[in-house]
Amino acid sequence: MSVVARITRKEFTEFFASPAALLFLGAFLVMMLFLFFWMETFFARNIADARPLFKWLPVLLIFLAATLTMR
Repeated sequence: MSVVARITRKEFTEFFASPAALLFLGAFLVMMLFLFFWMETFFARNIADARPLFKWLPVLLIFLAATLTMR
């Protein structure tokens, strides 16, 4: 097993052993649901379009990745 794989496995097991993982995943899901359905009026356009999701996903991941890497 390579060194990178060992470090990655260690970091993931430490992260998912704490309640911070559930908070992070829950916050991510709630924000994505809000952005997908309510931010761009998903139901008012009468078209199934995931463009707003991919429009706002990089912005959301910038902030959530920063909170994920902080200790």
